[in-house]
Amino acid sequence: MWLLAMSIAFVGLGACAILAAKAPVRTHDLPVLLVTGALAGFTLVSLGVGGLFSSYRPVPLAVGAAVYAVLCWGLAWAPGRSRMSCRVRANLRLLRACMSFTARHTWRHPVTALVFLVAAAVYGLRAWLSLHLPAADYDGLMYHLVGPDKWVQAGRLVHTPENLWADTYPMGVELVAAWPSVYLHSVQYAPLAQLPCYLLGGLSVLSLARQLGARRSHALLAGCAFLLTPAVFAQANTLYVDASSASLDLGALSLAAGLSEAALAVRPRKQILLRTAATGLATGLAIGSKTSNLIILPLVALAILPQLLRLQNRKALHRGLPGRVVVVWALPVLAVGSWWYLRTWIAYGSPFYPVSLLGFPGRGSVEELVIGHNVPMALRGAGRLSQTWTSWADGLRTHYVGYDIRLGGLGPTWLLLILPGALVGLVLWLHSPRRRGPGRVLGFAAVLGMAVSPASWWARYVLISVGTLLPLAAYALTRLSRPRAGGRLPRLLAVGVRASAAGLLALSSWWGQSALPITTQQDPTVHGPDGQPFTPLHTVIDLAEHPDAAARIWPWFGYDALAEVPDGSVIALLQSHVQPFVHPLIGSRLQRRTTVLGNPTTADELAQQMHAARAHYVLLDNSRIAQQLVSAVLSDSTHFRLMNRPEQRIFGADLYELGSFPAAGTSLPSKALYLPDGQVEVTGT
Repeated sequence: MWLLAMSIAFVGLGACAILAAKAPVRTHDLPVLLVTGALAGFTLVSLGVGGLFSSYRPVPLAVGAAVYAVLCWGLAWAPGRSRMSCRVRANLRLLRACMSFTARHTWRHPVTALVFLVAAAVYGLRAWLSLHLPAADYDGLMYHLVGPDKWVQAGRLVHTPENLWADTYPMGVELVAAWPSVYLHSVQYAPLAQLPCYLLGGLSVLSLARQLGARRSHALLAGCAFLLTPAVFAQANTLYVDASSASLDLGALSLAAGLSEAALAVRPRKQILLRTAATGLATGLAIGSKTSNLIILPLVALAILPQLLRLQNRKALHRGLPGRVVVVWALPVLAVGSWWYLRTWIAYGSPFYPVSLLGFPGRGSVEELVIGHNVPMALRGAGRLSQTWTSWADGLRTHYVGYDIRLGGLGPTWLLLILPGALVGLVLWLHSPRRRGPGRVLGFAAVLGMAVSPASWWARYVLISVGTLLPLAAYALTRLSRPRAGGRLPRLLAVGVRASAAGLLALSSWWGQSALPITTQQDPTVHGPDGQPFTPLHTVIDLAEHPDAAARIWPWFGYDALAEVPDGSVIALLQSHVQPFVHPLIGSRLQRRTTVLGNPTTADELAQQMHAARAHYVLLDNSRIAQQLVSAVLSDSTHFRLMNRPEQRIFGADLYELGSFPAAGTSLPSKALYLPDGQVEVTGT
């Protein structure tokens, strides 16, 4: 544990080098820079140590974190030690003054303070659940956790043939989540490692709102509103990465939009390049977390280009600045974000495999592979606009919030306040004689996010649009609150909007916490609009405090057959029938290993492949595909033994042990199991 704390401290120390490099100008972007530096540190150290040097273990990671801290402070070193120390002290004073002023300013606005407390309570509950309950989210068990499982066990960033998505998807967020697992040899705390990404999302929305000119309290309200979007907080105790990847997008956009503020420094050229490098890191983090985040590349370019054109008019910045900005931005993007695409390109012949994208071959489009069979019944057959409106309108009614919510995942605040408020804010910004900030870029980003999304009705696929419209809504609220906004009516309207926002956000947060998408073996459940089972919150809390909670939660209670498998054993899977959930086979403590064999047709072939893979157990499906092999294994009782009863099958598969067993006819104690319909299952002779 102390080594984990030391490695995190080293990465944090490296991120704090921004205090020595950044000129003490503006403070709303400083927290964004600090969180971005920390996330980039975890990613770069993991890629270097686990990928390039194949030493994904506690001590090498800690050493890599120390090297990261040294390099960051070395790059931040300014000519003369006193100048660097002055920068650190000045930035700390500004940060402390800003936080103190924001706290006082917020408490003078009870509505904003209430929303902030609601957000703190929601994420505190989700963090507590992550500490006490095992992972039970579908995609997390299927592929998000498989990568960290295999990396930690192998001690390097290996391929994961157990699941195609785990082997081909960009897994930048999972790489950050796996950091504590290397030291604790357990993925129990992996969801907690995503919380810095959520923090980055809220801070980025706040920073964008401040760049537009919104008040601190309104900017903070917008940041909390993003975190309290149902589709965002519902994933906070899971390994789903949609909210985290959207937060990384917002971080990159926030840093890119504030490039011109760096020109206010005494040495503007150096500060502009520093901000550009930080933007490159944030952009690399974004595209390394999800393929759909590639849309952030044109958005960042669109945010940077106009600022560069304006800055070129200054003689001190004219010479060679655009070319250097491009290089300084592109290098971090490639260093942080290109690893997963290059690895998939080398292994499968396409950087986006299995998705067919940008002319690269695959197994099909996103709509064919992912979206098609996930369209709710209420939306099937309708057009895209009709589907989107139906989903948005569904957020106005009471319902439970699952981590994969498909209808109404943006909540009532989206349709009633955020969307109309953002439209008003954009109009006010365009007609303002003193426009500041990235108003046009935010509006374009929201439209582009909706347009390129494979499913604009699915909330978790359009979170970047929510995050880019919230700053515009905060700007509109600020304009209406000004004494010169046109009289008393606009100010009263602004008060009503703030009160309504607080009420709606608190209401949707309660809907999202009153029952959670967890299925238990004995406790009563309720059902959501799409039939997904939910368990009431009080039952979940009681379950979390139970010493044997994991054995009572789906799908973990379906793996009773593994109770007799010793720790350290290797379980073989066949290519023709890979289990839907690989992580439970490995276990939260990573106590078992898995391997994928070919497609043997005889018991002898199976035994040979298992010996080569050092596997003592194998899961065989009882479907027609493996029927011939199963019959051969059952006939070879001297080498294979059935380990489970019929009701203990793992998603239709039986568990067999490979070994040397007495031949048929040898006297062994018999065990009879009486089955329905008068049948008897006998083990032994």
